[in-house]
Amino acid sequence: MTPASKTASEAKTAVLTSKTAPKPVLAEKALTNENLQKLVLEAKARWIASGLTSEQKAALEALRIEISDLNELHLGQAAGDLIQISRTAAGNAWFVDETPSDDAEFESGLRNQDSGIQGVDLLTTLMHEMGHRLGLPDTYALRDRSSIMYGYLTRGERRLPAPNQARGAALTTDDTSRFLGATINIGTLPAGKSVTIVGTVLVNSPPGTQLISSQGTVSGGNITSVLTDDPAFAGATDPTTTPVERPDATVVSLNRASGNPRSAASATWQIVFDQPVSDLTSANFAAVNSGLGGVITVSAPTELSGPPSTTWNITVTTGTGSGTLGLNLANDSGSLSHDITNQPFTGQVYTIDKLPPVFTSITRQTPTGQNTNADTLTFSATFSETVLDLDATDFTVSGTTATITSVTGTGPYALTLSGGDLASLNGTVSLALAGAQNIADTAGNALPGTAPAINETYTVDNTAPTVTITSTTGNPAPNAVIPVTVTFNESVTGFDLTDITVAGGTKGNFAGTGAIYTFDL
Repeated sequence: MTPASKTASEAKTAVLTSKTAPKPVLAEKALTNENLQKLVLEAKARWIASGLTSEQKAALEALRIEISDLNELHLGQAAGDLIQISRTAAGNAWFVDETPSDDAEFESGLRNQDSGIQGVDLLTTLMHEMGHRLGLPDTYALRDRSSIMYGYLTRGERRLPAPNQARGAALTTDDTSRFLGATINIGTLPAGKSVTIVGTVLVNSPPGTQLISSQGTVSGGNITSVLTDDPAFAGATDPTTTPVERPDATVVSLNRASGNPRSAASATWQIVFDQPVSDLTSANFAAVNSGLGGVITVSAPTELSGPPSTTWNITVTTGTGSGTLGLNLANDSGSLSHDITNQPFTGQVYTIDKLPPVFTSITRQTPTGQNTNADTLTFSATFSETVLDLDATDFTVSGTTATITSVTGTGPYALTLSGGDLASLNGTVSLALAGAQNIADTAGNALPGTAPAINETYTVDNTAPTVTITSTTGNPAPNAVIPVTVTFNESVTGFDLTDITVAGGTKGNFAGTGAIYTFDL
């Protein structure tokens, strides 16, 4: 019975089977250390002759090899620097070759059921287990039946290392046990009779799956090979499936790993588990989109170390437009190595902002009136949202040599102009965005260079008005009331009777605005 395999070794060599001999070659029912040591040196020599590095040779020399009472189906077991050999060849008895460097007892071809050798070849078993120390895995593929690393060995069969079979292999560094299995001899099966084989599958390192499927092939010299069948299922060739109980892990956090709010084409989250996990995939996550257009794609998670790793980064595209984007651990299905005790787990949310800010207005703040002779002018700049990196270099001043000496506020922003020619200026003062301004919103969207819809200016006038006083009444005045007209060369404010001094009479009946006023004496 040879189980199907998911992997296969590339090494190929001939399998040698025993020749039919007129006199049987008896096997040793119980192995002694004396017999074992006879073949250890030959097993090492065979590997060295196949082509080994100095490091691989040293690994073989450092091996400890001992006789042990192994599982009834195991001929040999390798774990780290220790090789253990079954005392009884898993109940089959050993063939201890008295001339191990000579394969004359064997011939190339298929195993001969009627061979004269009655035991399992100890030399092949030793070479197989040494192959594990050199870093070579077991193979169960039928095409690798002749490989020294094939996982089963029958009586009367010898297999040898292929030339350079261990080239490029990395020496095994862990203490995981690796076995060479013995076959089961059920003898001659009469016609019409059946046999039920019950086996155990030992998984040293559970794979990243929730279900293990195992199936064997029954073959013989005079029968057609058939697949084993699990009687628990209705089909004729059903594999045996075994659920894998995965260890538990808990999500500690699923937080943003990029700036927020965000305008970039992607955003990254970082998930942290309390235990290292492996085989985490994008299918374990779900993006939560609100308001965004386009395609939202969750990329394959990347581990910060390992795998396995406690910490993984997951990148998600942000689509188009603006909105919010969250990421949740939705499930622990697929090949994930652990059961996640607190799934589904809700992660943090990004604000996705891909719209640029708008410069809405420049207005007069101090003084508020357009006309002024003030030596300090303050404009107020307003934007549609909070902006960053705003300073005096982001603006240009026109109409004066004064400069922006102060920028205050967090929106609106007060920009104060002083100095230069303001004290003597007569003209219009305005403010505009500089060509090289670098104002942006909190998501990083740059402010366009467009002028605001509201753009107020100051008219600065530092020249005093002139005045002319006239009357239509001659001198001397024939009447008791004399009408008087006061004319300025420009409009003025604040002019009233208190600004007029009269000697030898009284004043009254004051009227007028702008540049022309009247009163009576």
